[in-house]
Amino acid sequence: MRKEGRPVQYLPSRWETNLCFMVEADDQATGAVAMILGENTEALEISGKPGNPQEQAQREVSHAVLPPGGVPWRERLYLIRDIESRDTIGFLNVYFGYPTPETIYISSFYMRPAWQGRGFGQVIVAELARLVLQAGFHDARVVVGLKNWRALRFWTRCGF
Repeated sequence: MRKEGRPVQYLPSRWETNLCFMVEADDQATGAVAMILGENTEALEISGKPGNPQEQAQREVSHAVLPPGGVPWRERLYLIRDIESRDTIGFLNVYFGYPTPETIYISSFYMRPAWQGRGFGQVIVAELARLVLQAGFHDARVVVGLKNWRALRFWTRCGF
């Protein structure tokens, strides 16, 4: 990866759709992320990421797992909140500029099971695509476990 300059804000710290809003997570988000991961243990096992949800959440929040040559300031973790109840219903982790400078890399996207299958995911991905195109990114990659059939179907429906 090329030499890094100063940090850049690629997306707003808060953005929304008609169903939910995304807010950039801070160091206090570990509990919310752990709750979401704890409710998705089957998906984690299928994806080859079994383990303690609290430890995994800490890695997500602290940007401990980056792509090769990655730097923490290019990664953004967003909590997903329902627009009406304001409940935290999921999270999205995006790295900007991997493997090429024009590519976004979606490393994690989890919704609480009670909120899955209700259209939130597709709306979020569509809005993310719109925003990153405006920011100058022209390609997107996503991490999906090869045996996570539900996630594979979701990302295929989203055009990946």
